[in-house]
This record gives sequence, C-alpha cells and structure tokens, in this order.
Amino acid sequence: MSGFIYNPRHIVACYFHDYLSRNTRGLERIVDTKSEKLLRQIQKRGIVRSRDFAELGFSTYLFQRLLRDGRLEKVGRGLYHVPDYQASSEYSLAIAAKKIPNGVICLLSALRYHQLTMANPPEIWMAIPEKSRAIRSQEVTIRFVRWSAPLFFSGIQIHHFEGVPVKITSPARTVADCFKYRNKIGLDFAIEALRDAINHKVCTRQEIHTFAKLCRVQTVMRPYMESIS
Repeated sequence: MSGFIYNPRHIVACYFHDYLSRNTRGLERIVDTKSEKLLRQIQKRGIVRSRDFAELGFSTYLFQRLLRDGRLEKVGRGLYHVPDYQASSEYSLAIAAKKIPNGVICLLSALRYHQLTMANPPEIWMAIPEKSRAIRSQEVTIRFVRWSAPLFFSGIQIHHFEGVPVKITSPARTVADCFKYRNKIGLDFAIEALRDAINHKVCTRQEIHTFAKLCRVQTVMRPYMESIS
C-alpha cells in the first residue's frame, strides 16, 4: 500500500474550495441586495450615464451584471435606464441635457415646451457656450447656437425630466431669442410666440422688453409689440 503524500498546496486548495462553496449563497445575497439598491437609484434618476455608477458608489462589475441579466437597458451611447421605462413627453430634452449638461434648450424647442407654438421641431435647439465643442448625439438630433457669457446666464430656468436637470430659456427670454434668430427660425414663429405670450399672459410686456434689450432686438420688436392690444 502506497503511503499518503502530504501536499500543503492541495490542502489549501481544498479548504479554499470548501470555503467558497459554503459562502457562495451569502455572497450572492450581498450582490442581489446591492443590485436592488442600485436599481432603486437608477429608477429615481430615470436616465443615467455610465460615469454615474461610480458617483453612486457602485462597482463596474455590478453595472455589467445588471446589463447581462437584462435588468438594465442601454438607450444610447453611455446612457441607460431600466427596461419598460415610462418616458415623459420631454424624454428627448432629458437625453439632450444628459449628453450636454452645460447646454440650454432654446428657440423652437423652448417655444414648444412653453406651449407658444404648435410646431413640433424635428431637432432640439440648444445653446452652448461660445467656445464649447458641439458634441454630436446619436440618440437625438441637436441644432446648436452659441451664446456669449452675458446671454448664457440670463433668463434660464431649470426643470427636471426623467430625473435629469434640464436648462430651458424662460418664456420672455425665448420670445426675445426668436426675434434675435428670426433669420434662422423664421419671423412668423417669433411673431406668433410674442402674440401668444402676451395674450395668454405667459409673461409680461416688461419681462419681454427686458430680454429684448438684452438681446438687442427692442427696435425690431417694438412695432409688433405695439400692434398687440
């Protein structure tokens, strides 16, 4: 009968295998608990970027596991939300704002949001700082305009769609912008927006005048404002 050969490596391997076998269920429970916590955070935020997971304090492994298990869905380059997500009517604005956090929704897109036009623009109008790079998006079509610093920080409102903070020009600022960019969007849109804003009391004449002066279009707008009773 051959004698037993003592092999320390074999003993350690057997012990480690036994340890893993006994603790696998416990580890799975920990991972499942963390997965549920992460999913709740994603549901609160609505749309998340891949970089958001580290900010939330969760590992890349957990993120990849949720994707593999179909509990997380990719909706664009670097953008995710849970399956069967119920999107609002401002979903595309949230996508644009998530892709370009320093951008401001403006002109026709802002008119549409404030219900100052019946038109539904096929692209999202967004203002970015003068020297910023225009980042193209595969998920939504964005048309950019560039603003200098004084214009970029005046008359901006922050709304939340899909858990995403979205910067949008106020109604009065939007009307003035439309006259400033009348050659790009069409004068008819600007006149319609001005008339609806005043008649429906979306904003005051004084508010419009303030932004008309800021945008240097008060002379252009004066006859149209005077024609509205």
